[in-house]
Amino acid sequence: MRKHFIEAEVVSVERVAYATVSIGLKAAEIAGQVQPGQFVMVGSHNADTHDPFLNRPFSVHECDQKTTIQLLIGIVGRGTQNLARLEPGNRLSVLGPLGTGFNVPAAADPVIIIGGGLGIAPLNYLARQSLKNGKKVILLYGAGSREQLIPTADLESLGVKIKIATDDGSRGVRGNAAMLLESRLADIAAETRKQAYLAACGPWKMLQALAEICSKNVLNLEVSLESKMACGVGACLGCTHFLSDGSGQRVCKEGPVFSANEVFGT
Repeated sequence: MRKHFIEAEVVSVERVAYATVSIGLKAAEIAGQVQPGQFVMVGSHNADTHDPFLNRPFSVHECDQKTTIQLLIGIVGRGTQNLARLEPGNRLSVLGPLGTGFNVPAAADPVIIIGGGLGIAPLNYLARQSLKNGKKVILLYGAGSREQLIPTADLESLGVKIKIATDDGSRGVRGNAAMLLESRLADIAAETRKQAYLAACGPWKMLQALAEICSKNVLNLEVSLESKMACGVGACLGCTHFLSDGSGQRVCKEGPVFSANEVFGT
């Protein structure tokens, strides 16, 4: 079915961390279909100037599966600054859901979610859906400092086991998300490793380190890749990423979620 842009109403704009906002959108057509790991393209919200001209991709951070989705947006440039200034009642052009999401095996247990910085964006919804499906969920979350951490109290209240690391040691342990995984390996008994499922999103070096750890310890890891996009539907080829076998795959279409082995050849 061909997707089209819809006009989504802004229902909330909340500053949740340093230079980071959460935007709630009333978008029933998307909320009723989106799977964890999928994303949307947000079009120009200035009908007079069409500024910014290109659409922007954002992972779905949360969804009530009925009417509303939430996007987590890091404020890094003019386009995201404009989004952060939106108010309830404003409207945005949104296309989605797009891409392929996480593929959690039915027998997976536990589900270990690893986020670095704003890589937490697609993982929040995955955690909630995994809990609904009766999975034990562990979140390993790293950021530069406590000010950059997205609040996780809601997930913790639902039963997610959370471990946090920051580069400067201002919250949790001093270190990063890959170090958190290494410290948890002893807790993942050998007999359960074949059923453990890991999902990660964050900086490239973090994903690479995680892939090496998982390869050595026979753990099933999927990674969500981040990429600049122009169309979001596979037409422009601007987000093509070359996998370990040399094949070019579109992050917006074949991804953004790939197996770590496909990406890193581990």
